[in-house]
Amino acid sequence: MSAIPVSAIPMSAIPMSAIPMSAIPMSAMPMSAISAVIEPRAERSGARLARCSRGAGRGQSLSALRASDLRDRFYSWRGASGRNYVCSVFRLSDEALLTDFAHSLFIGVAREGAGRRPLCALASRDFGDAAGAILRAEAMAQGLSEWHVHFCADEAEVEDLVAGLAG
Repeated sequence: MSAIPVSAIPMSAIPMSAIPMSAIPMSAMPMSAISAVIEPRAERSGARLARCSRGAGRGQSLSALRASDLRDRFYSWRGASGRNYVCSVFRLSDEALLTDFAHSLFIGVAREGAGRRPLCALASRDFGDAAGAILRAEAMAQGLSEWHVHFCADEAEVEDLVAGLAG
């Protein structure tokens, strides 16, 4: 008897908690799960979380703000489509404020010299829950230094940006 690949089974037929997130191809993952498990390390049953692998994500400061005092308050990350997504930058000390944001994607970022490296991504609805707290703690242990927030209500944008962060 041969095994049936997970991609051949309709995702609606299987409860998300029944399969390790690492076994699900990103193209088959429902957005309701931002199953952006970019670097799978642990099963996250139904979690809408993502870990970014080392070297992932392409971002840049906004050239229009290079000479402005606002240059450190905004950053642009490139989606898989090549589109740039502008994010507002928040210090770790502003983390309590972030729990009030809806329809947003939070990207945990480590500053490395002049560069920035994405560590994780969380949907706003998951930022304050238990799984989100675990992922935030893991990111902190990896050098989390700031949060980049993309305000959006469009799931296609979130999927594109998360796929871009995956590298």
